[in-house]
Parts: sequence; structure tokens; C-alpha cells
Amino acid sequence: MKDEQDKTDAKTEKKKSKKDKKGQKKVKKEKKKKRSKSESEEQRVDAAEMEEKEHNLLGGDGEPVTNGNGVEEIPSSTPTKPTPPEQEPEKSKYDDLSFWLTKEEGKSEEVAEVNEEKQPSVEEQPNVEKLKKKEKKSKKDKKEKKKDKKKKSHKTEEETEPIPKENGDSVVEEVPLPQLSSYKPLAENKSIKLTYETRIDMHQSQQVVLSVIFSNLTNSQLKSLDFNVLDSLNTRLVRESGASQHDGISVPFQLPAGATNEGQFAFTVQNVTMPQKLRGTLTYMIKDESGATSEKIDFKVHLPVTAYTAAVPCTGAEFANLLSSGDLQAKISLKLVTVAVEFHHALHRICFFTHCRLVERVGDTASLYSCSIQNHHICLLVKLLVRFCFFF
Repeated sequence: MKDEQDKTDAKTEKKKSKKDKKGQKKVKKEKKKKRSKSESEEQRVDAAEMEEKEHNLLGGDGEPVTNGNGVEEIPSSTPTKPTPPEQEPEKSKYDDLSFWLTKEEGKSEEVAEVNEEKQPSVEEQPNVEKLKKKEKKSKKDKKEKKKDKKKKSHKTEEETEPIPKENGDSVVEEVPLPQLSSYKPLAENKSIKLTYETRIDMHQSQQVVLSVIFSNLTNSQLKSLDFNVLDSLNTRLVRESGASQHDGISVPFQLPAGATNEGQFAFTVQNVTMPQKLRGTLTYMIKDESGATSEKIDFKVHLPVTAYTAAVPCTGAEFANLLSSGDLQAKISLKLVTVAVEFHHALHRICFFTHCRLVERVGDTASLYSCSIQNHHICLLVKLLVRFCFFF
């Protein structure tokens, strides 16, 4: 029973709450209607008052009447309804609100137009800056491209075009110099090839080094290499202490199939003013599948005087002083029939193989200088004739 009563009470409360909400809604609607009616009445009153004012200003439908003094008499018009004092501030409020609203709308439109006019200028500024940056970048790129082109053109001129040299008053175009190698053949057979070059140190006045390249020409391994050069009165191979001239120097490496390696051998020299020819032998073993066989190869080492000289810097004044001092006791001249090559090519070959430095060149004549490890001065004067090349 209690549960049924509670349910009925809850239902009644829900119904009451619904009725209260409906009543509140009705009250709100009535208030809104009253407000809208009062506003419409006020607007009608305002419109009637405005019409009456216009009618009074125009003087109604009748013509103006003047008295004897010429003063216009305004005809009487129908009395207007006095506006209540409470409604005047409301009328002024409406007028002021409409006026200011229209003004604000006008202002907002003007501001919007001004903003629209100003916006492109603001947008144009970054565009102008971007254009300036792009112009600067394009200028830099053009300059860099021009520099690269100039560098490339200089490189190609140096590599391909001949080098201009002064020949009196005229300019002679010269072809680039070829690459030369100072290695000379020493010996070669079916199994091995030997090439060599000489090296000196200006601080060691009685030593020359022979650099030998060993090349294996077989598909087998070469081992137990023994290098020996017979001594002369002037030049001797530097060996281990206690060894005789018949004892060779064991090469500290082996040569696999097709391999190459380099070995250096020092010689002591007493006098560097005379050329030397020394006999030597290389013994080695060839190891293959069938076993090991012993082989040897004989050779001759040629040591010219230029093997002991080096290209030392010398000025034109020093070169002239050497020629006029009388210290150059030896003198020799040589005439060679030249091949069909340019003078600067022949000069380059002479400087490379005789270890001389160019002091001065005038046309087809040149001055060269070199010095030995024992401080012997060598002065060369080279002149090109129509068919001959002279050395003094």
C-alpha cells in the first residue's frame, strides 16, 4: 500500500511540475507580447509626431497671411497632442541609437574599405621583399656562373690551349708539355722486368740511391730474390758489414703472380765528375706446381754525371757572376740535330733529364743551372738554330 501511495504522490508531483512549467511559459509569452505591443505603439506615436512637425513647418495647406507691417502671420493649426514627458527621453534614445547605429555602420564600412585598401599594401611588402631577395639570389647565381665559366675556360686554356711565351716582341703559342718518367729499363726476360731511377740527397755528398722496380711477368710466384752489383774503384754497393763484393743483398719481399714491388739500394761514390757503368746480377726462384727452379738475369747500371746533380734555384745575377768569375774550369760545347719538336719541348726534356733549372729564356735561347752533391756548379747555355741545337 505504501508503495502505491508513493507512486501516486510522485505522479502528482510530476503533473504539478509540468503545470508550473506550462504556466511559466505562458507568463513569459504574455510579457513578450506586451513588450512588442508597447514598442509598436511607441513607434506609431513617434511617426505621428514627425508628420505633425513636418506639417507645421510647411504651414499647412493655406497660404501665409501678412499684416500691415509686413510681418507674416502663421495661421492657427489644429492643436497637437502633448507628448508625455516620460516618453521624450525614450524618443531621444531611439533617435540617438538609430543615428549612432547608422554612423557606426558607416564608420565600420569606411574602416572595412580602408582595411581592404591597406591589406594589399601589407601583402605587397613581403612580396616586394621576396622579389628583392630573388633578384639578389639571381644576381649572385649569375656572378657565380660567370666565375665558374671563367675558371673552366682558364682550366681548358691551360689544359688544351698552348702557353704563350715571349719571343722578342712577338708572342709564341706553346703546346702543353708532355709527362715524362725518369725510370729507365734495366733488364727484362720472360719471367721478370727491372726498371730503375737514381735519387740523391744534397746533404749526403758521397751517396746515390738506386730505386729498382721488380715486375713479375709470370703466373707463378717469384721468391729468394738476390740483388748484386760489382764494385768499382769509384762506386760501391752498400752491403752488410763483413760481406764481400761477390755477396749480394737479399730482396726483402716476394713477388706473387703479376705483382710489382720496389727496392732501394745505396751506393757510395768518391768522385761525381765521371760517369759509371756497373755490372750486376739478379738471382731468383720460380715456384710453381711442378716445384721451384732457380733463374738469374744480368744487367748494367749506368750512372751518368747528371745522376749526382739536382735542380737548385739560381737568379740571373748569380748565373752571370758564375760565368764571369772564372771558377768554371771545365768547358764543353755540343751540337745536336733536333727532331721536329718545339723549342720549349726540347728545353723541358733537357731540364728534366739533366736535373737543371731554367734561369732565363729569351726567344730561342735559354740559361740553365744545376749543382752536384759535391757543390760543383754547372751552367748551360742552350740556343736553337734552324736545324741544330747547341749546348755550351
